[in-house]
Amino acid sequence: MPPDPKAHTATTKRHDAAGAWQAIFDAIEYPMCIVDGHRKIMQANTHFQARFGGKSRTVAGKTCCQCIHGAGKPLPACPLAELAANGASARMEFGIKDRLFEEAVYPIFNGSNKANRAVHIIRDITEQANMKNLLEKKNAALSEVIAHIEHEKELIKENVYQNVSKLVLPIIRMIEPKVRDAHTIHLLKSTLSHLAKPTGRNLSKFQFNLSPREIQICNMIRQGMTMKQVAAVLGTSPQTVEKQRKHIRKKLGIADNKTNLISFLQEFDPI
Repeated sequence: MPPDPKAHTATTKRHDAAGAWQAIFDAIEYPMCIVDGHRKIMQANTHFQARFGGKSRTVAGKTCCQCIHGAGKPLPACPLAELAANGASARMEFGIKDRLFEEAVYPIFNGSNKANRAVHIIRDITEQANMKNLLEKKNAALSEVIAHIEHEKELIKENVYQNVSKLVLPIIRMIEPKVRDAHTIHLLKSTLSHLAKPTGRNLSKFQFNLSPREIQICNMIRQGMTMKQVAAVLGTSPQTVEKQRKHIRKKLGIADNKTNLISFLQEFDPI
């Protein structure tokens, strides 16, 4: 009986498809194999055979435990055990000499939607692990530097506080009885005291876009000074100060409500 042309064509197509599949399989840069439900290797790409096949580079029929780990039985953390239990991909890391690898497995489901085979991929992650360790060391060193800077900042704040308390404020107290403008002295003492202590929120750090003169007025208002007293210190009229006060309320976003300006400003430290 002459050969069936259709059967010959179908066989040729299968061979062509198998060849194309193997070419794609071999083109993948990682060692890769397909194992059955008993962990036996059914097919492997050239990278897997070169890396784990030994001198003969023959891996078909051997278990992945034998080829990859040189073990006669699965390792305790074998990802295939997790895959078999959950039907989902799994992975583990292992070392060979001075190299670190990631072993990942992915299920292949049959017509009954059961994972009877698995794709096994091995990646050398030594460089990534080294970079991660280096980054962790740099982060630790950076944390130490930041902690040292914060400590130095606290020392500076303490020094400023001590200098203002022991050197500046005593001088102000000495000249206070001789100065007629008590409000100016009070403002100076209060501002120095606030600047010397650890500060919290600061008007200049919030995007209110206040001018230097407006910030100066804010610091006086937060001390309870009246418009007349502020005007006297600045050498201007109370009407001008009142106009600036309204402009400040607008910038602070409290122009249209009944928020007390003094109370609002006391939530901030002086500039």
